Amino acid sequence: MKEKISLKHKLLIVAMAGMVGASVGLVQNIAGIFFDPIADDLNVGRGPVSFTLTIYVLMSAFSSLNFTKTIEKFGANLCVKVSAILLILGTLLSGFANNLFSLYLFNIIRGVGGGFIHLVTASLFINNWFEKRNGLMVSIAMAFSGTAGAICSPLLSNVVASHGWKIGYLVNTLIMFIMLIPILFFNITYTPQECGLKPYGYSETSENNTVTTSVSYKGKSTYIMMMIYAIIVGFMTCVPQFFPGHASNLNYAATVGSLMISLSMVTNIIAKITAGELVDIFGSIKAIMFTSSLVLFGTILLLFSSHMYVGALLYGFCYAASTVGLTSITRSQYDSKEYAIKYPVLSFVSTIVNAVGSPIVGFMYDAFKTYRITFVMCLIMLVILFAILIMLKGKRKTI
Repeated sequence: MKEKISLKHKLLIVAMAGMVGASVGLVQNIAGIFFDPIADDLNVGRGPVSFTLTIYVLMSAFSSLNFTKTIEKFGANLCVKVSAILLILGTLLSGFANNLFSLYLFNIIRGVGGGFIHLVTASLFINNWFEKRNGLMVSIAMAFSGTAGAICSPLLSNVVASHGWKIGYLVNTLIMFIMLIPILFFNITYTPQECGLKPYGYSETSENNTVTTSVSYKGKSTYIMMMIYAIIVGFMTCVPQFFPGHASNLNYAATVGSLMISLSMVTNIIAKITAGELVDIFGSIKAIMFTSSLVLFGTILLLFSSHMYVGALLYGFCYAASTVGLTSITRSQYDSKEYAIKYPVLSFVSTIVNAVGSPIVGFMYDAFKTYRITFVMCLIMLVILFAILIMLKGKRKTI
């Protein structure tokens, strides 16, 4: 008989999806909409403006790295509630900023909050609550970063075009609050045992099965390859925010660039759900090799300015490798205890690279007046990524 998911388990997934949607989808994935209007209004370059996102990502990375230690002291429920409030407050204040310094300051505030309700937090919560269908549940939560981006990108783009970027931030704040309602007004526990439940799919033999089928390889070579993997996917996911700039640079209308972001966000959703299902069926390595192949084709189309919409759609599959991929491949390489140690660090590295990558792309554009250099870098990174996946596949028989 098929096991039913309890209401608490469902609420947990809704809460995690809201967290990811607010902290990633409504910040990182729609940031490009604000770059040009802010730069024009404040009379500064795109590089300094894109640094606002770098600050947010850096602060969220450091916050997420300390999540497990903090919840041990203050409790997970209190931590995620306070963090949600900080994220909302920082976004609200950004709508009243008059210079780059204030924008930097407000992104520090929302970065601290966003980091505690970011991808690492969602992954750790879901791993505690789900033993079966873990890949699918992680992918559902992660997909909401794309859902928020796909829905809100055209909406906020129109608001910014009609009423300015400051009003755009205020509208963004309202949407963010709605998505965080489950976190703000419900008791979300770190483990199901805290509310008298068991993980979905729990059985007395599940732990033994995990040990016999998931042997941990703790060699330095595996960790180094995982680090390189994290670096590559961290950089590649910072690129879609520059689609509006790339379209503008090729003399397309502003709506083309915003639609490209929306298309990549739609793929973001599809890619993560697809990857989650493929991981459960074929294993993490094969699943990510498939999605990364699509990214390769999309990058080629964007590089040669051919079929821009198709290129944006295919490039959006990069989000599968950075979220579901990083989580599932790490789980396949290490046992549960090692995973709890290794994954936050790998996610931290990926996030830092994402933060650094954003201004790098911005400054490269300022220097060369084109985004084609960025797409060439992506092609090189994808070749390296395939090599790493092939080598990691040889490390484990159960991947």
